[in-house]
Amino acid sequence: MCGRFAIDGDMNELLEAFVAEHGIEALADWPATLSIAPTDEIPIVRDRVAEGGLRREIALARWGLRTAWKKGPARPLINARLETAAEKPTFRRAFAERRCVVPMSGYFEWLEEDGGKQPYWVHGDGLLVAAAIAEHVRQDDGSWLLTAAVLTCEAVDGAGAVHERMPVFLTADAREAWLAPGRLEDAAAMTGLIGASAVEVAAGITSHAVDRRINRVADPSIRHDPRVLDPIR
Repeated sequence: MCGRFAIDGDMNELLEAFVAEHGIEALADWPATLSIAPTDEIPIVRDRVAEGGLRREIALARWGLRTAWKKGPARPLINARLETAAEKPTFRRAFAERRCVVPMSGYFEWLEEDGGKQPYWVHGDGLLVAAAIAEHVRQDDGSWLLTAAVLTCEAVDGAGAVHERMPVFLTADAREAWLAPGRLEDAAAMTGLIGASAVEVAAGITSHAVDRRINRVADPSIRHDPRVLDPIR
Protein backbone atom coordinates (compact mmCIF):
# COMPACT_ATOMS: atom_id res chain seq x y z
CA MET A 1 0.00 0.00 0.00
CA CYS A 2 0.96 3.65 0.11
CA GLY A 3 -0.02 5.30 3.38
CA ARG A 4 2.51 8.12 3.63
CA PHE A 5 4.67 9.79 1.02
CA ALA A 6 6.88 12.82 0.51
CA ILE A 7 7.67 15.58 -1.94
CA ASP A 8 11.09 16.83 -0.92
CA GLY A 9 12.08 18.74 -4.05
CA ASP A 10 11.46 22.28 -5.20
CA MET A 11 8.02 22.92 -6.66
CA ASN A 12 9.67 24.26 -9.82
CA GLU A 13 11.06 20.79 -10.49
CA LEU A 14 7.56 19.34 -10.23
CA LEU A 15 6.13 21.92 -12.61
CA GLU A 16 8.91 21.49 -15.15
CA ALA A 17 8.53 17.70 -15.04
CA PHE A 18 4.96 17.96 -16.30
CA VAL A 19 5.04 21.25 -18.22
CA ALA A 20 1.76 22.16 -16.54
CA GLU A 21 0.41 25.47 -17.77
CA HIS A 22 -2.56 25.78 -15.45
CA GLY A 23 -3.18 25.54 -11.73
CA ILE A 24 0.29 26.68 -10.72
CA GLU A 25 -1.24 29.30 -8.43
CA ALA A 26 -2.77 26.48 -6.34
CA LEU A 27 0.72 25.57 -5.16
CA ALA A 28 1.65 29.08 -4.06
CA ASP A 29 0.86 28.36 -0.41
CA TRP A 30 1.38 24.60 -0.50
CA PRO A 31 4.77 23.71 1.03
CA ALA A 32 6.67 20.66 -0.15
CA THR A 33 6.50 18.25 2.76
CA LEU A 34 8.29 15.09 3.84
CA SER A 35 5.33 13.46 5.58
CA ILE A 36 2.10 13.58 3.58
CA ALA A 37 -0.62 11.63 5.36
CA PRO A 38 -4.18 10.55 4.48
CA THR A 39 -6.70 13.44 4.30
CA ASP A 40 -3.87 15.93 3.60
CA GLU A 41 -4.02 18.04 0.48
CA ILE A 42 -1.85 16.63 -2.30
CA PRO A 43 -0.92 17.95 -5.76
CA ILE A 44 -2.34 15.95 -8.65
CA VAL A 45 -1.69 16.39 -12.38
CA ARG A 46 -4.36 15.76 -15.00
CA ASP A 47 -5.08 16.45 -18.66
CA ARG A 48 -8.39 18.05 -19.60
CA VAL A 49 -10.05 19.23 -22.78
CA ALA A 50 -10.83 22.92 -22.40
CA GLU A 51 -11.39 25.79 -24.82
CA GLY A 52 -11.03 23.48 -27.78
CA GLY A 53 -7.63 22.11 -26.80
CA LEU A 54 -5.75 19.86 -24.41
CA ARG A 55 -4.78 21.42 -21.10
CA ARG A 56 -2.45 19.95 -18.51
CA GLU A 57 -3.08 21.27 -15.04
CA ILE A 58 -2.03 20.87 -11.45
CA ALA A 59 -4.67 20.89 -8.71
CA LEU A 60 -4.80 20.22 -4.99
CA ALA A 61 -6.93 17.27 -3.91
CA ARG A 62 -7.85 15.69 -0.59
CA TRP A 63 -5.97 12.38 -0.28
CA GLY A 64 -8.79 9.92 0.30
CA LEU A 65 -11.29 9.24 -2.47
CA ARG A 66 -14.94 9.93 -1.80
CA THR A 67 -17.85 9.18 -4.08
CA ALA A 68 -20.97 11.24 -4.61
CA TRP A 69 -23.31 8.31 -3.97
CA LYS A 70 -21.79 7.29 -0.64
CA LYS A 71 -23.18 9.61 2.02
CA GLY A 72 -22.04 10.24 5.55
CA PRO A 73 -18.63 9.80 7.21
CA ALA A 74 -16.46 7.06 5.79
CA ARG A 75 -12.89 5.84 5.99
CA PRO A 76 -10.81 7.70 3.38
CA LEU A 77 -9.98 5.46 0.43
CA ILE A 78 -6.35 6.45 -0.03
CA ASN A 79 -5.47 3.48 -2.26
CA ALA A 80 -7.22 1.48 -4.99
CA ARG A 81 -5.98 -1.93 -6.10
CA LEU A 82 -5.02 -1.94 -9.77
CA GLU A 83 -6.24 -5.51 -10.15
CA THR A 84 -9.85 -4.57 -9.38
CA ALA A 85 -10.16 -0.78 -9.76
CA ALA A 86 -11.58 -0.91 -13.29
CA GLU A 87 -14.51 -3.12 -12.18
CA LYS A 88 -15.13 -2.23 -8.54
CA PRO A 89 -18.18 0.09 -8.24
CA THR A 90 -16.36 2.50 -5.93
CA PHE A 91 -13.56 3.13 -8.41
CA ARG A 92 -14.61 2.12 -11.92
CA ARG A 93 -16.09 5.44 -13.03
CA ALA A 94 -13.04 7.40 -11.86
CA PHE A 95 -10.78 4.81 -13.53
CA ALA A 96 -12.66 5.25 -16.80
CA GLU A 97 -13.06 9.02 -16.76
CA ARG A 98 -10.97 10.82 -14.12
CA ARG A 99 -7.42 9.60 -14.31
CA CYS A 100 -4.58 11.65 -12.85
CA VAL A 101 -1.09 11.22 -11.42
CA VAL A 102 0.49 12.04 -8.07
CA PRO A 103 4.14 13.14 -8.11
CA MET A 104 6.24 12.00 -5.18
CA SER A 105 9.87 11.78 -4.17
CA GLY A 106 9.21 8.49 -2.43
CA TYR A 107 7.01 6.87 0.18
CA PHE A 108 7.24 5.14 3.55
CA GLU A 109 6.57 1.61 4.70
CA TRP A 110 6.99 0.03 8.13
CA LEU A 111 8.42 -3.25 9.35
CA GLU A 112 8.12 -4.72 12.84
CA GLU A 113 11.63 -4.56 14.28
CA ASP A 114 12.97 -4.52 17.84
CA GLY A 115 9.54 -4.37 19.36
CA GLY A 116 8.32 -1.43 17.32
CA LYS A 117 7.50 -0.18 13.84
CA GLN A 118 10.61 0.76 11.89
CA PRO A 119 9.97 3.16 8.98
CA TYR A 120 11.67 2.65 5.63
CA TRP A 121 12.07 5.29 2.94
CA VAL A 122 11.28 3.76 -0.48
CA HIS A 123 12.51 5.84 -3.41
CA GLY A 124 14.08 5.93 -6.83
CA ASP A 125 16.54 8.24 -8.54
CA GLY A 126 14.47 11.37 -8.97
CA LEU A 127 10.79 12.17 -9.11
CA LEU A 128 8.32 9.25 -9.16
CA VAL A 129 4.89 9.48 -10.79
CA ALA A 130 2.08 7.34 -9.39
CA ALA A 131 -1.16 6.56 -11.24
CA ALA A 132 -4.20 7.89 -9.40
CA ILE A 133 -7.92 8.49 -9.80
CA ALA A 134 -10.03 11.47 -8.73
CA GLU A 135 -13.61 12.30 -7.79
CA HIS A 136 -15.47 15.55 -7.04
CA VAL A 137 -17.99 15.43 -4.20
CA ARG A 138 -20.36 18.13 -2.99
CA GLN A 139 -19.94 19.12 0.65
CA ASP A 140 -22.60 20.15 3.12
CA ASP A 141 -21.99 23.84 2.41
CA GLY A 142 -22.60 23.30 -1.30
CA SER A 143 -18.95 23.59 -2.34
CA TRP A 144 -17.16 20.91 -4.34
CA LEU A 145 -14.25 18.90 -2.93
CA LEU A 146 -11.68 17.23 -5.19
CA THR A 147 -10.50 13.89 -3.76
CA ALA A 148 -8.01 11.29 -5.00
CA ALA A 149 -6.67 7.77 -4.43
CA VAL A 150 -3.33 6.27 -5.47
CA LEU A 151 -3.40 3.00 -7.41
CA THR A 152 -1.34 0.15 -5.99
CA CYS A 153 -0.10 -3.20 -7.33
CA GLU A 154 1.97 -6.14 -6.18
CA ALA A 155 5.36 -4.90 -5.00
CA VAL A 156 8.56 -6.18 -6.62
CA ASP A 157 12.30 -5.57 -6.36
CA GLY A 158 13.28 -2.93 -3.78
CA ALA A 159 9.66 -2.04 -3.02
CA GLY A 160 8.81 -5.69 -2.37
CA ALA A 161 11.49 -5.93 0.29
CA VAL A 162 9.40 -3.88 2.72
CA HIS A 163 5.76 -4.47 1.73
CA GLU A 164 3.65 -6.65 -0.55
CA ARG A 165 2.05 -3.61 -2.27
CA MET A 166 3.48 -0.52 -3.95
CA PRO A 167 2.16 2.48 -5.89
CA VAL A 168 1.65 1.98 -9.63
CA PHE A 169 4.56 4.07 -10.86
CA LEU A 170 4.52 5.20 -14.49
CA THR A 171 7.16 5.49 -17.15
CA ALA A 172 6.96 8.57 -19.39
CA ASP A 173 5.05 6.70 -22.12
CA ALA A 174 2.63 5.06 -19.68
CA ARG A 175 2.06 8.41 -18.00
CA GLU A 176 0.96 10.03 -21.24
CA ALA A 177 -1.39 7.14 -22.03
CA TRP A 178 -2.88 7.21 -18.53
CA LEU A 179 -3.43 10.98 -18.57
CA ALA A 180 -5.11 11.06 -21.98
CA PRO A 181 -8.54 12.61 -21.34
CA GLY A 182 -11.83 11.04 -22.33
CA ARG A 183 -13.64 7.87 -21.37
CA LEU A 184 -11.40 4.81 -21.36
CA GLU A 185 -12.62 2.19 -23.83
CA ASP A 186 -10.27 -0.70 -22.98
CA ALA A 187 -9.74 -0.85 -19.24
CA ALA A 188 -8.02 -4.25 -19.42
CA ALA A 189 -5.40 -2.97 -21.86
CA MET A 190 -4.72 0.08 -19.69
CA THR A 191 -4.46 -2.08 -16.58
CA GLY A 192 -1.87 -4.24 -18.32
CA LEU A 193 0.05 -1.24 -19.63
CA ILE A 194 0.44 0.58 -16.33
CA GLY A 195 1.01 -2.66 -14.43
CA ALA A 196 3.97 -3.44 -16.70
CA SER A 197 5.17 0.13 -16.26
CA ALA A 198 5.19 -0.25 -12.48
CA VAL A 199 7.40 -3.34 -12.74
CA GLU A 200 9.81 -1.45 -15.01
CA VAL A 201 10.08 1.51 -12.65
CA ALA A 202 10.43 -0.76 -9.61
CA ALA A 203 13.72 -2.05 -10.98
CA GLY A 204 15.24 1.30 -10.00
CA ILE A 205 13.66 1.52 -6.55
CA THR A 206 15.55 1.02 -3.31
CA SER A 207 14.83 1.50 0.39
CA HIS A 208 16.58 2.22 3.67
CA ALA A 209 15.61 2.55 7.33
CA VAL A 210 15.05 6.10 8.58
CA ASP A 211 14.59 7.85 11.91
CA ARG A 212 11.48 6.75 13.80
CA ARG A 213 10.62 10.41 14.30
CA ILE A 214 8.76 10.15 10.98
CA ASN A 215 6.15 8.13 12.89
CA ARG A 216 5.06 11.31 14.68
CA VAL A 217 2.78 12.55 11.92
CA ALA A 218 1.31 15.28 14.16
CA ASP A 219 4.72 16.93 14.65
CA PRO A 220 4.92 19.72 12.04
CA SER A 221 8.69 20.10 12.37
CA ILE A 222 9.24 16.63 10.91
CA ARG A 223 7.49 17.54 7.68
CA HIS A 224 10.24 19.96 6.67
CA ASP A 225 13.39 18.40 8.13
CA PRO A 226 15.37 16.66 5.34
CA ARG A 227 17.36 14.72 7.93
CA VAL A 228 14.40 12.40 8.51
CA LEU A 229 15.18 10.80 5.14
CA ASP A 230 18.81 10.03 5.99
CA PRO A 231 19.66 6.32 6.35
CA ILE A 232 20.22 5.24 9.94
CA ARG A 233 22.11 2.11 8.93
